[in-house]
Amino acid sequence: MQLGHSFTYGDEQAVDGASTLEDTTFRLSDGTKLVAPGALAPGVAVEAFQVYLYTVDLALKYRGFSFSTEWYFRWLEGIRGDGPLPLGSLMDHGFYVDAGIFLIPKCLELNSRVSQVDGLFGDAWEYSGGVNWYISGTHRNKLTLDLTALRQNPASSSSPGLIPGMDGTLVRAQWQVAF
Repeated sequence: MQLGHSFTYGDEQAVDGASTLEDTTFRLSDGTKLVAPGALAPGVAVEAFQVYLYTVDLALKYRGFSFSTEWYFRWLEGIRGDGPLPLGSLMDHGFYVDAGIFLIPKCLELNSRVSQVDGLFGDAWEYSGGVNWYISGTHRNKLTLDLTALRQNPASSSSPGLIPGMDGTLVRAQWQVAF
């Protein structure tokens, strides 16, 4: 079993009026990039903000069963733009829970996952279940088949093809090979 928590702080600012790589990864709870022009007010772009992130996590494994979860709380403070903004701070929070059990040790695993993000710009949910076949008994060669239901997906991820705001069902088959 493992129990942990972490806290981080970052001061994000545009450089010469252009967003930096780091500040473009911050999204509102509806998936909109915080620094996108018009994200918080028509025609106004966010130029600076501070981020505070606190997480608590728990993980355990026992005889073929695994469980992990994390709760997070994020505060965006001191939000400043190149024009007037309707708010200077935001708070959102969320969690994920992931569980799996091996039906055949080191070979065939059933898994499930649920995650949620809750914030001023909406709530998002993900529910997923699937199966992993560890062909060589490790993560280095495995086949995955899963079914995921999304409601207002707030994230972007190229691997499964997720885009912000996505609703619906995703069926995915994936073969992962590591050398």
